[in-house]
Amino acid sequence: MDTSKAFVAVELDESSVMVLARCVQVLRQECPKVRWSRPEQLHLTLKFIGDIDNRQLPTLCQTLREVCSVVEPFAIELRGLGTFPKHKPPRVVWAGVIDPTEQLRKLAEQIDERMGQLGIARENRQFTPHLTLGRVTRAADSERLQAALAEAAPRIAGRCEVEELALLASLKEGGQVEYDAIDRAPLKY
Repeated sequence: MDTSKAFVAVELDESSVMVLARCVQVLRQECPKVRWSRPEQLHLTLKFIGDIDNRQLPTLCQTLREVCSVVEPFAIELRGLGTFPKHKPPRVVWAGVIDPTEQLRKLAEQIDERMGQLGIARENRQFTPHLTLGRVTRAADSERLQAALAEAAPRIAGRCEVEELALLASLKEGGQVEYDAIDRAPLKY
């Protein structure tokens, strides 16, 4: 059985990617013990599907298109930096996403519900929009990381138009993770 490791995401526009990539470049110099995301990896995950039988992909694509067809395009804002989890040693460095219309949250909930009807596991945590910029290794200096994030946070500012969602597959090639678009579902026009 052929499978894909799939997820639904917002792909960022070029200007948003550039803002984040410049920030990561600065942070990489300050905190080399973090596995920083490459610019082409930056995306906003709405639903992690996981391993899926490739024969189910047409149904997933159709379901995603149905959800998106009734949602007007909208904008999100990029603001600030931080780490997960709170009050514990950091594991993930993130850039904040402000969702003024709550459309991201609504989309994530609708996609989760519809995918659940297809037998895909439902989310057990509330959706928190963010962009993963890096994964913190045990060797990283947490204090230095927090100081670097506080200094770089004001540089994260921008607006991104959301006009479609993508069903992406995660592939490992040459020791690096690559994302390949299985399908793109436009929002209502």
